[in-house]
Amino acid sequence: PFLHNAYFASKVGIGTETPDGELEIVTSTVVSGVSDTVNNVLIGLQAADRPTIILDTADTTYTNRTWNITNVGSAGKLFIGRNGLDVMVMDNDGNVGIGVTAPQQKLTLGSVSAGGIQFSYDSTDNYRHQILNYWNSNTDSRMDFNIARSSGQTPETIMSVGYGENVGIGTTSPGAKLDVYDSSTTVGNIVVAQFIKNYVGGSSIFRTGLSSGSTTADIEMNSGGAGPF
Repeated sequence: PFLHNAYFASKVGIGTETPDGELEIVTSTVVSGVSDTVNNVLIGLQAADRPTIILDTADTTYTNRTWNITNVGSAGKLFIGRNGLDVMVMDNDGNVGIGVTAPQQKLTLGSVSAGGIQFSYDSTDNYRHQILNYWNSNTDSRMDFNIARSSGQTPETIMSVGYGENVGIGTTSPGAKLDVYDSSTTVGNIVVAQFIKNYVGGSSIFRTGLSSGSTTADIEMNSGGAGPF
């Protein structure tokens, strides 16, 4: 039987008399992504050959309230986002992008400077670890590894990799291939210790770095053992 362009015969078709599944909707109507401030689900076209499902809400907390799932056939992509912003895209080649519309790897994250990934211990965000990206006037870039070691602490940069092809520990502007810095240390920045067999209390220690208040490097070699160094 026919009822307002819907067909019922163990299958339901809207816009078609021969549905291929239990429910098939064939649409030619372009629907707006602008919120109607009602709780509804719209099925239609975002544009030509772009079928979309739009979820709207009557809640007015946010300006952009509609979320959509859209198949962009010409690009071979499935987009998930809200009105005016594509949040995630799945590419025809199997790549997934978050914050980027043309992912180059299996997972590609797009971000602004100082944006990246955060790992939270729980919902309170009291313990947070981060990997953040920075760009220097589009000529150079770096990646910072930040750790909050105590509850409520703002994550501090433990290691920075990138600028000038250098690696910094304790500094985000390393001046050498490996730059280790701690302005508060009094024992040096690099400590390598090895206890030597058959030496009474013996150890071989190498330390180098800046002492607190010093502008020159410290180098210390010491053996506490009874044997030769």
